[in-house]
Amino acid sequence: MKRGAKALGFILPVLFFVTSAASSGAAEQFDLVCSGKQRMSEGGPVFHQGTFKAAFHVDLNNGSFCYDACRGTKTLTRWNGHQIRYAFDFNKQRAPDWEFWPMVQVDRFTVNLDTMKIQRHYDYVTCYQCTASQLHYERWSGACRKMPFTGFALRPD
Repeated sequence: MKRGAKALGFILPVLFFVTSAASSGAAEQFDLVCSGKQRMSEGGPVFHQGTFKAAFHVDLNNGSFCYDACRGTKTLTRWNGHQIRYAFDFNKQRAPDWEFWPMVQVDRFTVNLDTMKIQRHYDYVTCYQCTASQLHYERWSGACRKMPFTGFALRPD
């Protein structure tokens, strides 16, 4: 009987820890509202200065996220409690969202969850079938605020 009680004394704290960790999953879901400086180029080497504001809806439980209006869910490349990273390159992967314009060539971002700083490198073509198609470049740097998770439902633009 003493061995059973001793084993139970060990198992209960472990069970409580596992249950607590599983039930804290909601803390791993959040929105990031980010803003900052943006450098843009429309088909040439000249960059224009501007500002950006964007929302990211993030679920670290499975590494999924969506941008702003949530037209489609994507999977983060790397994630943990300190940093989230996404890296898409059309030359290395097929486009996950061909039906949406513009056609993405490169989309990479990193958010440091300790400092809440974001860096994004975004290149896209306005119309890949047009003879006048142009490659656009955007470079972001700024800060994010963590907000309550609003889910992955499609939102109006």
